[in-house]
Amino acid sequence: MTDAHQSDQHATDAELAPQSQRLSRFVLAALVIVALAQGALWAVLTPPLNGPDEESHAPYAQYLAETGKPPELATGTGSLSPEITSLVRGLGASSLVGNPTGRIDWPASSAVNQALAQLPPESSSTGSGPNAAANYPPLYYGLVAIAYRITPSGKIADRLLAMRLVGVLLFGLTVALTWMLAAVVLAGLWPRVVAAGLVALQPKLGFTAAVINPDILITAIATGFILAAALIICRGLNTRRAIAILALTAAGALTHPRGYFLVAPLLFVAWFSARRAAASRDQRDWITAVDALGIAMIAAAAAATAVLIARWGNSAPVSDVREFGSYIWNFYLPRPDFLTQLGPEYGYQQVFIRSFFSDFGQLDVTPSATFVSLVQNGVMLALIALYSTVVARWSTIRKNWPLVAMLLAFLLSMLLLVHLVSYRELQANGDPIITGRYLLTAVGIYGIAAAWVMSSLPRRAGPVIGACVLSIGAVLALSGIGLTALRFYG
Repeated sequence: MTDAHQSDQHATDAELAPQSQRLSRFVLAALVIVALAQGALWAVLTPPLNGPDEESHAPYAQYLAETGKPPELATGTGSLSPEITSLVRGLGASSLVGNPTGRIDWPASSAVNQALAQLPPESSSTGSGPNAAANYPPLYYGLVAIAYRITPSGKIADRLLAMRLVGVLLFGLTVALTWMLAAVVLAGLWPRVVAAGLVALQPKLGFTAAVINPDILITAIATGFILAAALIICRGLNTRRAIAILALTAAGALTHPRGYFLVAPLLFVAWFSARRAAASRDQRDWITAVDALGIAMIAAAAAATAVLIARWGNSAPVSDVREFGSYIWNFYLPRPDFLTQLGPEYGYQQVFIRSFFSDFGQLDVTPSATFVSLVQNGVMLALIALYSTVVARWSTIRKNWPLVAMLLAFLLSMLLLVHLVSYRELQANGDPIITGRYLLTAVGIYGIAAAWVMSSLPRRAGPVIGACVLSIGAVLALSGIGLTALRFYG
C-alpha cells in the first residue's frame, strides 16, 4: 500500500517505461482473457436455468425484452414462458435439482428444437409472473434484455446463452477494474498481477458471472466504486471522479437492493473530501462542523440499524438487539452455552469458505468435507498473514488511514446489510438466506489485500508466493468446472 497523499509514488502505467507499459497491457489482456474463457466455459456447461435463482431472473429478462415491462410479483399468466418451459423440460434441465443422477439430455436437442418451432409467436411473451424477482430494480435486466433482442438466431437457447455472456463480459470488466485499483494503491507490476489474477481465477465469481443473475453487475459496480473512492482519497476530488462515484452508487441501487450499502462508504468519501478541503484552507470552524456532521452520520446509521433490528425482531427492542448480537456472535464464533441459536447451525464456514469458493449449480454441485477443510485452513493462514502484515506495517496503515477507513466502511456496511436481511428472514421463515456469492461485491478488496500481504514479504519471496497462490486459484477454478461437467454430463 503506497502513501495515499503522494501521488508521485504510484506506479501507474503512465509512469512506466514504454517497454513496461507494453508488458503491463499484455499481462492485463491475458488476465481478462483468462476470466472470459473461464466464464464462457461456465456459461456453456451450466444447464439452462440451473444458476442461483435463474428460474426467476431469466423470465424477468425475457418478459422485459418482449413487452418492455417487468413481470408481476404475485400474479400473472405463469412464472416461465411456454418457450423456456419447453426448452428446460425437453433437455431434462428442470429435473436436475435434488436429483443427483439427473443429466442433461443433449440427444433430445433436435426434438426440442422441433417442438419450439411449433409454438405460437406469443409463447415467448406470456411469462408475466408470479416472479420472485419482480420487485428487483431494472438495470441489470435491461442490460441483458438488449443481448436477448440482438441475438441473431432468435432461438431461446441462444438468447439465454447471450444473456449469460453479458455477465461474462462484466467478469472481464471486474478483473480490469481490480487491476486499475491495484495500480492506485499498490506499487509495482507483479502485485497487480496477483490482485487481478485472484479475481480472474475466483471460481464462484466465474460461475456467478456465467448465469443470468444481477450479482455480477453489482460486483462490477462495487469494484468500480472502490476504484473511484480510492482515486478521490489518494489523488483528490475532481468533477469526473465525483460524477463517477455518484453514478456508481446510483447504479448499485438500480441493480439490486443490496446495492444500497454503497451509500455508507460514499458518505465517508464525502466527509473526508470536505474535511480535506477545509484543512487545506485552514478553516478550523469548518473542520469542526464537518467532524460534527461525521459523528451525526455515524449516530444516525446506528439508530437506523437499531430500528431495523427492532422492526424485524419479535420481542422488545432491547431484547431484539441482544438477539441480533447473539446471532452475529454465533455466526462468526463458537456458540457458548448461554447464547441461544437463531435458526440452523449456519455461519462463517458455510458462507465465507464453502459457498464463497464452491457450491455450483443450484447449490447441488458441492465440495467434499476434505476440500472445505483445506480451504478453511488456507483462509486461516491468509488471515494470520494479513494480521501480521498489519502489525508489521502499522505505520503505513496509519499514514493511509483514509483509504483503510473507506475499505472498512465498504466491508462493514456490506456485511451489516446482508446480516440484517438474514436476521429478517430468520425471524420470518427460519432461512438464513445469506450465501457466499453475496460477498463477491468485495472481491476487489480480496485481491488487493492478498497482493498487499505478498508485496510486504522479502523482495524475492513475494513473487514466488504470489505465483503459488495464483496456481492454487487456477486449480480451484478448473476443479469447479470439472466437477460441474462431471455432475451434469458425466
